[in-house]
Amino acid sequence: MKRSTKELMGYTLQAKDGTKGTVKDFIFDEESWIIRYLKTDLGFVSK
Repeated sequence: MKRSTKELMGYTLQAKDGTKGTVKDFIFDEESWIIRYLKTDLGFVSK
């Protein structure tokens, strides 16, 4: 399934013990344009 990176910005990161942060940016592979890493903010998450 294809999704826009704009759509994924701000998604929450979930762990077994609750919400841990949000997606802030992406790092792409320069040759294949596949997302390799997510930049996240692990600070306060508002509900």
